[in-house]
Amino acid sequence: GARAVDAGRPRLEVVGGTLVECLARARAVLAGTSSAALEAIALGCCVIAPVFPHRLAMNLLDGHEVRHARVYDAASLRAAVEDALARPVERVELEEGRRFVEGYWHLDAHLPRWDELLR
Repeated sequence: GARAVDAGRPRLEVVGGTLVECLARARAVLAGTSSAALEAIALGCCVIAPVFPHRLAMNLLDGHEVRHARVYDAASLRAAVEDALARPVERVELEEGRRFVEGYWHLDAHLPRWDELLR
């Protein structure tokens, strides 16, 4: 069943290791403008993206239909974390996340000038 976030006993753990090792253990990742959000999606994590009203939002997942939640305040952050903890990652979701990340940086073959620039 769903577990509520207990503010008196946070389930926060500081760990060491590579990004992939850390994300493999995580259920949710708080990522504003970091490309770690893409790695998290590929590994089945729910990405929680904070939105600040007086800042330009530059989250890499904005505009894409992948498992992520935009949060605006403490209440929406709590709800997003509770949802991430309550909902297991389905295999289909994991495969969709991996396909999304594989195609994220895909350049259109009909844009030869980009190809030339990147060589």
